[in-house]
Order: sequence, then C-alpha cells, then structure tokens
Amino acid sequence: MFSEGVAKKPQKIYLGLGAGALPVLASLLAVCIFWYQGYLNNFLGGALCVVFACCYLFQIKVIKGVFSSLNTQSLRWEKTAKRLFHDISNHLTVAQLRKERMLDSLSKKPNIQSDYWEREVQSLAKHLDSIDSVISVTQKMNSNSVDSSLIYDTPYLLKDMVLELNPLFSDRFLQKTLDFTVDIDSDFKIQLDRGVLRDCILTNILSNAVKFSDFNSEIIVKAYRRAGLQIIEVIDFGCGMSPLQISHARCYEKNRSSQGTSGEIGSGLGLPLIFEATEHLGGDLEIESPVDKLNSRGTCFRLKFPSA
Repeated sequence: MFSEGVAKKPQKIYLGLGAGALPVLASLLAVCIFWYQGYLNNFLGGALCVVFACCYLFQIKVIKGVFSSLNTQSLRWEKTAKRLFHDISNHLTVAQLRKERMLDSLSKKPNIQSDYWEREVQSLAKHLDSIDSVISVTQKMNSNSVDSSLIYDTPYLLKDMVLELNPLFSDRFLQKTLDFTVDIDSDFKIQLDRGVLRDCILTNILSNAVKFSDFNSEIIVKAYRRAGLQIIEVIDFGCGMSPLQISHARCYEKNRSSQGTSGEIGSGLGLPLIFEATEHLGGDLEIESPVDKLNSRGTCFRLKFPSA
C-alpha cells in the first residue's frame, strides 16, 4: 500500500522534499555569493536572502501537505476496499451455498415444483439487492463529511427491518440449527440510516453471531429505550470473547480472525467495521462476554443510539 510505503520510508520523502527545493536553494546560494562579493548592498542582499529562505520553507510546507493528503486519501480508499470485500463476501458466501443447493436439487429431483424455484430465485434476488445496498452504503461511509442526511432516514419499524435479514441467514441458521428470535415491539420505530444499520452493522453482527454460536442454540435480537437512548442488542450463546479480543475489536491492525464453532474462517475485518459504522451513525457499541456467566458462553453486542 502507498500509505505503508510512506510510513516506512520517511527518509526518502524528505530527500524528495530537498531535491524539489534545489532551485530555491540555488537561488539563495547565488544571492549569498553576490552579496559576499559586494555586488549587492546589505539591505538588498539581506532582503533577498529572507525572501528565498521563506520561499524554501513555504515549498517544503506545500510538498509535505501534498504527501499528507495523498496518505489520507490512500488510507480512506484502503478502508473502503476492506469494507466492500468484507460486506459483499457475506452475501456472496450465502448465495454460493444456495446456488449449490439449487444445482444439487436439480440433479436429484429434476421435476421440482415451480414454487420451489420461485422461492429460491427470490432469495437470490434479495442477496443481489443486498450487495447493491452494500455498495451504496460504502459510498456514504466513504464521504469526507458526515451530515444529517447521511445519518437519519424516514422513520421505519425496526422489527420489520430485522426480519428482512432472516432470509439472508436462513441457510446458515439451518446448518447449525439455530433459533432466530426477534424480541422487538411491533411499533418500535427508528430513524437511523436504514442501509448503514441493516447492511453494515446488523448484518455483520449477525454473521459473527452465527459464526460463533453453538449448534442447537439461539440468537436473540431485542430493542428498547432507556435514558434517552435507543438500544439494540444482539445476543448469541456461543464460545464468547476474551477480554483481549474485546479490547482489540476496534482496531484493524490488532483485531484477528478466529475460527467459528464449525471451523468457519473470517477476515478479521468485521468488528472494526461495525464499530466504525456505529460511530458514523453517532452511536456507541458495547460488547459483553460471557452472557452466561456460569458456563462462560455467549456474547451480547449492545448498540446505543441517541433518540432522534
């Protein structure tokens, strides 16, 4: 990455700065020589020296600013690429499983009723819609300035939105025989950006919950209001997280992927992305683990957003 090269080789950057300023340095040297030889009086020679010295310092400042801007832009696009890779891969993995199941059904039962294919095609269409939404969300998250139009949406029912995620995870729920419980009042409304909350935050949290859940267990999503906050909790009853894993969860460099309860392998990008997206919406994320203190199992992701 460009940013890594910049960070690892500062001596080359400053060498480039010096080389770029050579014309100014040459002019300054020429003034000093003419001044020393008496071709310039003290006032004019001193004034020219000051002018060229200021030009040199200004040139260094400008070039350093260019390098800093390039470095910032590189880091932003690097983060964007990571977000796209991770969030799109969630949907592509499940779509791939569904495609293989469809092909297997076609080979074993070629005369399947048309309603089966209609359900499968609709499910694949939802994954494609989700990928399109992920791209849109990434564009929003990559914006340099965050205003209220990127944070708030028209009010919508949170329970309905969470239930939209069920078809995206249904195959993975079946693989581990997981119950998906949505404990949210039917009239609970929220106004946060729907795409960011659904496709960047909740999708990634649920993906983690499924990955680390024990077989034949449960995933619960609940929501409530308390002390001027809208709180959403996603609870699983899997292997849980250690204090060290929780402390490193925000950092791309320190967070490491762990194998799931059935050997699933991740990228290590999910948790930092969740934290980043939550902060983007003006909220906070708490991770509590274990949930079951007696058996040291389970994790609760607690999202806190100020009421609109």
